[in-house]
Amino acid sequence: MKRSRLRRTQFQQVVQRHPWVTAGAIVVLCSLPACLLDGWSAVSLQARLIHHALMAVLAAVVLAFAGWWAEAGVNAPSRWRNLHLTAIPLVAVLAMFRGIGEVGGAQFAPYAALALLIALQREVWFRGILFRVLVPGLGPHRAVGLTALLFGLVQAAEVLGGAAPGVTMVKAVGAVLLGYVSGALRLRTRSVWPGVVVGTAFYLISFLERLRASGDFVPLSAERIRLQIFLAAAVWLCARYWMRKAQQPGALEAETVRAG
Repeated sequence: MKRSRLRRTQFQQVVQRHPWVTAGAIVVLCSLPACLLDGWSAVSLQARLIHHALMAVLAAVVLAFAGWWAEAGVNAPSRWRNLHLTAIPLVAVLAMFRGIGEVGGAQFAPYAALALLIALQREVWFRGILFRVLVPGLGPHRAVGLTALLFGLVQAAEVLGGAAPGVTMVKAVGAVLLGYVSGALRLRTRSVWPGVVVGTAFYLISFLERLRASGDFVPLSAERIRLQIFLAAAVWLCARYWMRKAQQPGALEAETVRAG
């Protein structure tokens, strides 16, 4: 038992002393499929489900070894706060897609599972583990911004796998916005679960859009583009407001660095 506690303490000290190395390792780990596989988005649905499930399991192993479940925001409802804030980005995401009824149940179920796994593993890695590592040195507000940028970098890595640069950059900007909103929710709600809910809706709607377009990206109408820009800007402004209303950084830092 003492050896286990010693290893846990040593692990915590190593990642805390080298936050940039930890951040780089997480980005590389999450980017590997896009970097190594030509056309990662074309990989079979089953293979992607297995990959994201394994990434979620690996994140759980890291949290269990570090003893950071609560500190990383993977916590029980008794510790959640301000859950009503989740409704704003969730409604905005749902408003970006029309025609869910056009997608059959046989298609909907596996893609819903994939969206959930992607959101779960990425939120735990970025708004859970990485946020926990960065907060003591940067403070919660800067940690939110940096995790959002690194989150977008993972999306941008698809260029290395042969994805179209223009489309990938647009997706990367969307990932940064999603990461920032999820980070603000993490800060205000003290949990990663609201980010998982919003992320699941975001990824699922993206998949449904592609299914409706038979796997091809189709040009959006000017009206649709204006709507998406308006919704994105509105949600971003809400997230900025939540950050300003967040509790004093010192209180969160004290909670975050407390021994598990």
